[in-house]
Amino acid sequence: MKRAVLLLTACLVFLTAGCSDQFVRDGLDKASLDDLTSSIEEVTDDAIRAAQKIAEDGGKAKGGSAEEAAEAGSTETADASEGQKGTGASLPLHPSVTYYAYSTLDQTHKTVYDEVYACITSHTETTEVSTIDSDVLDTAFEAVLMDHPEIFYTSGYSHEKRKEGNGEWRQFISPVYDYAQEVALDRMERIERKIDGILADAPKEGDDYDTIRYFYEYVITHTDYVSDCPDNQNICSVFLDGQSVCSGYARALQYLLQRSGIEASEVSGNAAGETHAWVLVKSDGDYYYVDPTWGDDSYAGAANIAGFDGTIPEISYSYLLVSTEEISKTHSFRSPVKLPDCTATKDNYYVRENAFFASPDEEKLRALFAKGYSEGRSCVELKCADLATYNYFKEKLLTDQAVFDYLAPDRKNVTYGENPKLFTLTFWL
Repeated sequence: MKRAVLLLTACLVFLTAGCSDQFVRDGLDKASLDDLTSSIEEVTDDAIRAAQKIAEDGGKAKGGSAEEAAEAGSTETADASEGQKGTGASLPLHPSVTYYAYSTLDQTHKTVYDEVYACITSHTETTEVSTIDSDVLDTAFEAVLMDHPEIFYTSGYSHEKRKEGNGEWRQFISPVYDYAQEVALDRMERIERKIDGILADAPKEGDDYDTIRYFYEYVITHTDYVSDCPDNQNICSVFLDGQSVCSGYARALQYLLQRSGIEASEVSGNAAGETHAWVLVKSDGDYYYVDPTWGDDSYAGAANIAGFDGTIPEISYSYLLVSTEEISKTHSFRSPVKLPDCTATKDNYYVRENAFFASPDEEKLRALFAKGYSEGRSCVELKCADLATYNYFKEKLLTDQAVFDYLAPDRKNVTYGENPKLFTLTFWL
């Protein structure tokens, strides 16, 4: 007996355990089913078994067996309201939060984004999406994870395209869950208790810059860079274990900012020859980039610190609220959505702390060192606008040893760090 057959393609998309997210496509069998398309006229025993497998994975037709589904030429996957129910592990954020990736999408992508988000946060096994375009689904899925660091419990997804007896195609997504729903909820509750305490200590006055700097310093001072630590691609590693890599640093900072009402999204790409992650934030109306991992000098090490004596500052501010031009000197981007050209400088750390030098300024330099001592800092950092100003300060302070005019009278030596690519100089007090 001839029967209508559903035809499917399958693809698995998952995240590698590198320093940042990297989506990789692998076939589901040795023949690689990424782009499998064909037409089949008769159901064989293998086709029946394939339909049965789909049913077991959440694609069973309502009220019928897999064979009956094949007979009818229709296999439906229950949506979030009909499949595995759950409250999800996602919590409402500050009402003023805008999700950057979502805001850049067209309506087609936004619809799929909403469908993916609903599927993941309800912990649904499989659901249909309103597109048969795999690229649209891929972009929407990446955008969801870019916007939502609280979704720590999925590492990717598989998807299937099914051709119905009437010739129409449908596409289904099955998220890959790293934790059972009850485990994810328990972890989220523990994270929220931790965050409640962090938010309680955050500055109640000031502007976005003050809040961003506070959380930047918090993540760095409460996290150790450990490349092989558990959960290092998500916020659990930071908030529950105090250890992470760049993805954990970035997503933890992103979530703290979002919970405080500041727009933030994770950005990934490459830096220093490896995959990396950092954060896009909106501070006082303008977009900037922040890299908390590279702000942790214990990660960077002391290889480029002249006269190093075994002690390095806990925090570097070279990547706190920087422009696209500045971060592009060391980072390259990979993003599912178009990123803004960040050109503002008014909230850059060095500008705000009066440590940015467009030209030599003796009075400003002396005030910078005095401020460092008065605040009990371990070092002072200054940034120059160009190579000429940078070279001037290097010659004056180091070659001519004028730096001792700004240090405590009992100092007989100086430890300093230099970054000719970013035009920064760091002096230990």
